[in-house]
Amino acid sequence: MSTCENLSPDQKAAHEFLSELRTRITTQALPYQHGLEERALESLWELFGHARMAMKANPGCQKFSSFVTRMLNLEVRPTTAKWHRAKAEGRLASHDGADEFRGDLKELQVVLRKFCAELQVMAYGDAAVPDAETPPALSDVELKACFEPVAFKLHVQSIADKKIAGDIEKREGEAIQMRRALVEGTSKCNSDAPKNVVGLALSGGGIRSATFCLGVTQVLADKRLLTDVDVLSTVSGGGYTGAFLASTLNSTGGDQAAVACPHGPDPLAIRSLRFNAKFLASANLKESWGRVTATLAGLLLNWTAPLFLVAAVALAANRLGYDESAVSWFVNAVAAVTCMSLLLYAVAMRIGDRASSMAGWLLAALSAVTLGAGIVLLAMKGYSAVSSDQYMTMSVPVLAALSAMVPTLLRFLPLVKTAGGRALTLKVALYSAGLLIPLAGFLAIYVLYWLTTKEVLIVEPPVDGFVAVSVIAALAAIVSFLFLNINATSLHRLYRDGLARTFLKEKWTALKDMNLSGYAPYHLINATLNVPSSGNIALRDRRADFFLMSRYFCGSPAAKYVRTEKWKVDTRPLDVATAVAISGAAVSPHMGLGGMPTLTALLTFLNVRLGFWLRRPEGALAWLGTSWPGFICLFREMTGVAGHVARENELLVEWQRTGAGLPQGGVRR
Repeated sequence: MSTCENLSPDQKAAHEFLSELRTRITTQALPYQHGLEERALESLWELFGHARMAMKANPGCQKFSSFVTRMLNLEVRPTTAKWHRAKAEGRLASHDGADEFRGDLKELQVVLRKFCAELQVMAYGDAAVPDAETPPALSDVELKACFEPVAFKLHVQSIADKKIAGDIEKREGEAIQMRRALVEGTSKCNSDAPKNVVGLALSGGGIRSATFCLGVTQVLADKRLLTDVDVLSTVSGGGYTGAFLASTLNSTGGDQAAVACPHGPDPLAIRSLRFNAKFLASANLKESWGRVTATLAGLLLNWTAPLFLVAAVALAANRLGYDESAVSWFVNAVAAVTCMSLLLYAVAMRIGDRASSMAGWLLAALSAVTLGAGIVLLAMKGYSAVSSDQYMTMSVPVLAALSAMVPTLLRFLPLVKTAGGRALTLKVALYSAGLLIPLAGFLAIYVLYWLTTKEVLIVEPPVDGFVAVSVIAALAAIVSFLFLNINATSLHRLYRDGLARTFLKEKWTALKDMNLSGYAPYHLINATLNVPSSGNIALRDRRADFFLMSRYFCGSPAAKYVRTEKWKVDTRPLDVATAVAISGAAVSPHMGLGGMPTLTALLTFLNVRLGFWLRRPEGALAWLGTSWPGFICLFREMTGVAGHVARENELLVEWQRTGAGLPQGGVRR
């Protein structure tokens, strides 16, 4: 080899440029787990500067200049020019853009390595051994291990009952093997546990998420890739599309063409879905008014519970009003006992946790009695102050009722056209209701108390006012305790029916009978279980646990997993539309971390409720003689009292979706 002093300008220039070329990403592999695409692009661009420096430093390097300029302009420049614009537009930072860039770089590296070998001959006169390439991110042994079959297995550390965990694994594995046999056209279903189970997760976000997920699944169906999906896991808006896919594939024998064609023309099922995308919008004034009356009827039925309490206070004030001094004495006595219980609680705190807990419950009970007696006394003493102004006494409850009805009227009637106007009106109505409703409650007591002292001219002869209020209290008690179903009076029913009409082929299908043909992936419908007063340390902070509904099993670690056919909606089996609506519930008094405790009672009173109540199948008692949630559940939803499932004798669970989705540490794959 020639010494450095004897090198020609071409050799010197080739030597300098080769020193840069051999040590850059231009000739070295860039594994997907390594490097930054933006820096690799800069390294390519810097070759132009190094080539110019080599040519300027070595006058007369004609052969090198021609050789390197041709390579840079014909091979490198098209790539750098293409990706410089992509970088400026942000496409290089996306996963798809980065993947495409790495593909272009890999093809360019083949050309650059060949150029590097030719430059070696120009610089040193002989062909050197090719440079060793950067080792891959994974060795051959590690890479082989990645492709070993993965057995279908549940992580059962959060499932207390290992038998249930085994049953879940067995039944879901059989469903997966059945679908695979149908797709492959084999007559015999493999009884072994499935391997390499593929899942597709469709996230939440309402109708926007449903639309996005529909486009993704259309592309997968168009490429015949939905046949590889064994499990479909959805939440909220993703559940709309998931239910549509499962329903359509089940009814068409797994025909992917029925949900494909992302670029059009739309198949019949997709076209029908798009035409009915505004599933909550009313078609005409008749339908709008029907929804308004149904919602207002539910609101008024819910108000029978507080009406019973208000009427009871008014009746108590009337009966005790003959001896106001006795009532005052009773209130003072109860208050004194409450103060003594406070001292007892202070002593019990020094004894131990058990004594402290018992004393705390006694203090809470006596405080409630004191508060109730104080309200009765206030009704008696305050009546004379407000009875002189009957206009205020009657108008405030009316204004409070109207402000409570405004959200319903705005939701279903086109009274305000702009979204901003509706939002402002709803905010004003919410603040007005928050101010007026508590005042209206006290004034309603005064109105009923005043009514108990008069004769009511309903029939001839007039009815005694005390009897009339007693009848009102009795009717309210009968409705709220025996007939009130807060699942039926909430907005959930309208929401569920709209979803079913738009996204489900079958209008009513029991969840246990979902996808009986086996052609669709096994559908997991995710939701959130609200436990606002849970004693579980792991759930206390987020006030919620995840909840899962599927064809064979429903439940969570907090509520346990139970066979799906045992879960009931009132007296009927839990159905697909109800499960999807539960998963997609956007607002409710309790929403885990998204809940606002200060508004819980108000939202419940205004019936702003898309959540759903369900009794656990192992519950030994009915809801006060009924098979549906009524007065007690409404009270619990309003206050959050006993909203937990920590003990074995808990009967009730309430759930609806929150924006947070599934918490980490779940028991599913």
